[in-house]
Parts: sequence; structure tokens; C-alpha cells
Amino acid sequence: MNTTIRQKDNGYQAIVSYKQGGKWKQKSKQGFKKQKEAKVWADEIRYTITEDIKDNIEFTEMTVKEALEIYLEYKKNSVKFTTFQTITAQMKNLKELEDLEISKIKPIQITTFIQKKQQERKKAYNVLQKSIRNFFNFCINELKIIRDNPCNYQKNKTNDKRIKYINKELYNEILNNISDEKKKLFIKIAYHTGMRKSEIFGLKISDIKDSIITVSRQRYNNIVTGLKSENGYRQIPINAVLYKELKNINTISIDGFIFPQTFNIGRILEKFNVSIHCFRHTFATNLVAKGYNLKVSSEILGDKFETFINTYVQSSEEEKEKVFKKIIDL
Repeated sequence: MNTTIRQKDNGYQAIVSYKQGGKWKQKSKQGFKKQKEAKVWADEIRYTITEDIKDNIEFTEMTVKEALEIYLEYKKNSVKFTTFQTITAQMKNLKELEDLEISKIKPIQITTFIQKKQQERKKAYNVLQKSIRNFFNFCINELKIIRDNPCNYQKNKTNDKRIKYINKELYNEILNNISDEKKKLFIKIAYHTGMRKSEIFGLKISDIKDSIITVSRQRYNNIVTGLKSENGYRQIPINAVLYKELKNINTISIDGFIFPQTFNIGRILEKFNVSIHCFRHTFATNLVAKGYNLKVSSEILGDKFETFINTYVQSSEEEKEKVFKKIIDL
């Protein structure tokens, strides 16, 4: 049996996980003003369920499948719907491990498993790796089944040779190799705004006014939702050329979406050794290179200031040469 107490909706929630009839179940209650009140309720529930359950034995014997049931129920109540969908999809990959007991899993088993998935999927396996690591962290911190995370497989960074900064020559080369005007427009928006793929697909013609794009939704697999964080809701200034092209669009969806259907832009970019997210890195780097205020730049990108600096800002070769020249001329 296990108790989890966490903050939720300006209060506290208590969750008691227990095993009954060979299956793991939960009882939960939220709305407690104080953490102590939540703990008192949880203690009472634990007592009423049973005094005879051997907590350590049962949790030691818990399988991946049993732990996943608790983990997904926990996530369902703590993350947004689209995030929960992603987590659920990733956790389906653990099906071949579901009969293993958590406490007996060795790092080599997870390493081998992830390497196998890497060969099968080729792309996005790093997302799977992160999802699995988060699951085992839950087993450590919340269920307290294990002490160490067996997901210690680290991606070999030397294998990631994708270009992060897209200079103008490469940008123009990409555009020249795309015949579909809609997909070409998608690339232009990504390059000049740093918007995420789902945000671009969620863009409506009504979101564009006076050379300003207002970002207020995302669209993934044609499902429209709000943005994941408050930082994502923002306005982005665009140049006159892009603004004119966007305002002159003839074909939009009935709902006003600039792109009536979502499509796989990644396949087009593969041969150039870039991903759609590289355009976001490039946009951030260009903002810094032009000397714009870093705080304002992070707000335009829709990220926290720390994330903007540590994750997206890349130095281009052109900027490096300028710095070298200035230092030499001192």
C-alpha cells in the first residue's frame, strides 16, 4: 500500500494505492486546505482498507503492468489531455516488459530494450527514453519500489549529427526543393517565427493582424487544444513579405485554419539533415545575434528565460567569426 500527497488546484490531494484481488486500485480525495489534513484522511483510508496488507512485499513483487496502471491514473489527473495522450502512447511500448517485476529489472534489460526500439523507430526514440525514465522515477519517488532508475541508457551525442542552425543558404535550398506551396509556406512561418509545429497547424487567418501573429492554440493530428503552458500564449511580429503572403492566402479550411489538413513535414526535411524544431533553434539564435533584448526574445519564443538561453540559443559560424575578428582587432 502506498500514499501520495500532492498539491492540486490551490489545495492538496491524497491518493492511496492498494492491491485487491491481484489488481492495484486507488482511492483519492482532493480539496484539502492543508497537507496535514490530506495525510489524516489517507491514514484513515489505509486503516479501513486493511491492516494486514504487507506493503513492502506487495510493492516488491509489483510488475511493470501493475505499476503502469497506477502511473497512468496518476498522470491522468495531473497533466493536460494532449500530454496524457502522448504518455499513454509511449507507455504502450512497454508491453513486452509488462510481466517483469519492477524490483528485479536490471539496467542492461532497459538498455537493450531502448536500443531495440531505436533500431525499429529510428526517430523519436529519445522521447521514448525520456518517458520510460519518468515512469521509473515514479516507481522510485511515489511507489518507492526501487532506489535506482534502471533507465540509465544515454544517447550517444556523436550520433546526433542534425544541423541545429539553418543559415540563409540552407533555408533557400530547402524552399527551392519544395514544390507544394502550402508546405513551402509552412517552412517560411517556422523560419521567421520560431513557432512549434503544432502551433503552426493551429494557426488561423484571424490570428494575423497588423504584422502580428497571435498564438493561442495548437493542433496535433487535427485535434485542436489550448497551449501547454501560459508562456505559449504570445504575439510574434513578422516581416512585411511574410505578412503579405499570409493575408493573400486563397485556400483555408472552413474553420479558418491556414493549413486545412496536418501533414508530415519531417519527411521533407530529412534529406537536409534538419528537423522542424531546428527552425525554432535558428529563430532564437537570430534574435540574439541581432542584439534584441533576451527577456523579450524568450517571451516571443514562448519559453521561460532559462529555457530560452540553455536550450535554444546556438552560435552560428558567422557570429563566431565576427566575435573572433572583434577580439583580434582590440
